[in-house]
Amino acid sequence: IITNMEITSWEFAKTKQLDKLKELLADDYQAFFGKIIMNKTEVLQSFQKTNINAYRLSNIRVKKLADNAAVIYYEALQDAIDPGGDSWVPQIAASNVYIKRAGTWYPVFYHETALTR
Repeated sequence: IITNMEITSWEFAKTKQLDKLKELLADDYQAFFGKIIMNKTEVLQSFQKTNINAYRLSNIRVKKLADNAAVIYYEALQDAIDPGGDSWVPQIAASNVYIKRAGTWYPVFYHETALTR
């Protein structure tokens, strides 16, 4: 479930289905992009102006932390341009913490770090 939700969130961002992404993310969602931390509203606004041309997720792993908590971590190769016209770092290590609330899983905290090889 969590792996599918994570892949779906990338697809919603790429295809600008931001109404569906908004439903998927927890209300208290936060994302840490290297030097910037954003709340749910800021992330949705950023994706509105960002163009994700392509992405590929690999080495996906899910670690259950408790009955209602898990973390997914993976590598992502991305081709995207942010609102400022800058290219995103092509390869990242990413993780997302999921919490189960009232029987539904929600991502609550995303973190990515640039990979250099």
